[in-house]
Amino acid sequence: MDQNIFIEKFYALLPECQPGAAQTWCDFAVERVDQQQYVHFKAAESREASIAGWLDVLYEGLRQTKETFGPELAAKVGDLSVEHCCLYPGEMPRAAECLREGDGAQEIMAKIESGEIDCVDLFSAAASTEKTYMSDQEFTDHMNALIPAPSAEANRNLLDLADALWFGLKEDLYHTFTFISRHFTAETLQNVYDCCETKNHGALPWELIGTAIYLQAGASLPEIGEAEWKEFQVLSTPESADTISSLAACTVRENGAETRLYTLHFGQFDPQELLERAAAQARNDGITVTEAMQRIDYDMRMTHVTANQSICGPESPLTEKLFRLMDSSPITAAHITIDVDSGSIAVKTNPLWEKLRNEQENKRPVPQKHPGKKRSPKHKNQPDR
Repeated sequence: MDQNIFIEKFYALLPECQPGAAQTWCDFAVERVDQQQYVHFKAAESREASIAGWLDVLYEGLRQTKETFGPELAAKVGDLSVEHCCLYPGEMPRAAECLREGDGAQEIMAKIESGEIDCVDLFSAAASTEKTYMSDQEFTDHMNALIPAPSAEANRNLLDLADALWFGLKEDLYHTFTFISRHFTAETLQNVYDCCETKNHGALPWELIGTAIYLQAGASLPEIGEAEWKEFQVLSTPESADTISSLAACTVRENGAETRLYTLHFGQFDPQELLERAAAQARNDGITVTEAMQRIDYDMRMTHVTANQSICGPESPLTEKLFRLMDSSPITAAHITIDVDSGSIAVKTNPLWEKLRNEQENKRPVPQKHPGKKRSPKHKNQPDR
């Protein structure tokens, strides 16, 4: 949401808050972005979009705080901004508890700085639910079993990163390295892991996957520059250890010219539907169909967020790497060819990706059959201040 909408919704939610409180939260969001601190540690498509992302989570944090603690305490949390005590959403519940106990803004800031106020998720004030997180020892044991030549230094650096950012990062990192082990060679897995022996190399999940793509494609670490790190931000964090790639290479032919792109969402949209939707949008906006495709998300809605686009990265270095890996790695699931001029679609699935998918499906337990019983139809980086 933009600042005007935030201010309007802020006072509708917390009408007892002081004049100027909402604007100070807006200033806080702008300050975070200008200091290159982004929601979920990923920059949006533009500065304005990154600010809007902060305003979204700040408003939702205040709403969740009101839901948990009631309007009076939530209004006090909202008014902390006028005392130069703006909070991340995950800090809001603890701040509400402190306010209930009689603390003020100064005491709350002191507790944040000392680490007494901490949170599971910096960007959510939702009431906590019982969840068991992977311990340091469990993480170390998993990594020692997965990596060909594990290192105590690399494990320690990864644990330090997880401790500094969010509690679930240990699981995310383990899932990411498992994903790399299944989509790339053992040599690439080891080389990506070895990068973690130095703290100045990116070690967030999407950075690790991007590094693996580059190394597997024959690039060297010095070739990964600022532009590459930024493009890596659109790559998804594997949700589990058996996640398979949804990256695919795309070629769009229009007016006799070819553009190479990629998708983050292979299998999540119909290329023919995308072509038809983009053709209509191109006529309406006076742009090419190729350009229109990059404005449509995988649910066939308009978007300006790269991570949601059905196809993206026209002729980018990452696109070139994914094309190159089509024959040697399951990271590129398929090659989709969209011929605008003829209206035709061709999808060539990567045999290596198909093999990985089939192996995964074969590992799933086969449900027991029970004669006479009907089967259910259901389907299933902490920022600095």
